[in-house]
Amino acid sequence: MAWSRKSAMFASLSVAMYLLGLVLRNQQLVTVAVVLLSFLTWAALRTAHGDVASSGRRLEEAVLDEGIQLQSIVAMRKTSTSRVFEDGEIDVTLRIQNRSAIAKVLEVRDRVPEVMRIKKGANYVLMEIGPKRETEISYTIETPLRGFYTIGPVCIRVQDELGLFHNEKEVQLYDDFLVFPKMEDIKDAMIKSRVPKIFTGAVNIRNPGEGSNFYNLREYLPGDPIRKVNWKATARQDGKMMVNEFERDAVSDVIILVDSRAVSETGPVSRNSLVYSTRAAASLTQHFLSRRDSVGLVVYGDEIVSVDRDTGKKQLYVILTKLAGAMAKGNTPLKIVTTRIMPHIHR
Repeated sequence: MAWSRKSAMFASLSVAMYLLGLVLRNQQLVTVAVVLLSFLTWAALRTAHGDVASSGRRLEEAVLDEGIQLQSIVAMRKTSTSRVFEDGEIDVTLRIQNRSAIAKVLEVRDRVPEVMRIKKGANYVLMEIGPKRETEISYTIETPLRGFYTIGPVCIRVQDELGLFHNEKEVQLYDDFLVFPKMEDIKDAMIKSRVPKIFTGAVNIRNPGEGSNFYNLREYLPGDPIRKVNWKATARQDGKMMVNEFERDAVSDVIILVDSRAVSETGPVSRNSLVYSTRAAASLTQHFLSRRDSVGLVVYGDEIVSVDRDTGKKQLYVILTKLAGAMAKGNTPLKIVTTRIMPHIHR
């Protein structure tokens, strides 16, 4: 229980009136002071029996676990997503229930990470909630910077009807979410060279295999899929079955290196080299995976974090998760770094 400014003012006034009554030998001042102090004592003892839930439950958990008896004030939270990209949005709904038989005046604050911005609504509200009633607080946060974050706890302050005293506790209700680095379409932003160079990606080579370009005709062999049979060529060969062969697509292996040493954090939090390098790495990963390349990742700082080369959409999110968690640490010399990362490249 804590005293409000109003109760502290009344208490100070009562003490002053009591002392002044003693000095002036004024029985009326002493009586008024004693009555006022008695009232404050009664209000304090009454408020001390108020209760706030010391633990919270997520909305979906509460629905499935109705048998759990919580205290009179209960908080439940629901978020629109747990994974989002930079400059994205998360909608948050906080439900407050008053399970007691009396109305309560509440101050509710849902803690959000400092780097996040409240775009719509508010995560703080002062309200009165009736007995056996519930209400919802809705707000939207913007996610300007990659990383792992947590919403919570919920701070709830219960005031008495006169606003003299309040109880305050934190509801240990947390929701984790992940912010991926932003990706850009770099198809039109590739660096052009004045001299011929070897391009990465799927390259047609003159060897038969799985591919999309026609290579040759050959006689049917047991085990060849029927879909490869060239029926027109078969008709010209007097019934001898002929099948199509295609040029094999050779796919490149790409390793993306990200410098996450302490120096990469120099500059503003949202505009330093680590922020830009993780965004560039995410964009390159998306670009090369869309070309069916095999992509891996090495992030080096005080330690080396690596992702083995692989293809597909799942690989994209594996790499994005590692990039989201990259922290600027360590000051390893570049020579040592190159020596240490070679085993990750030549696997």
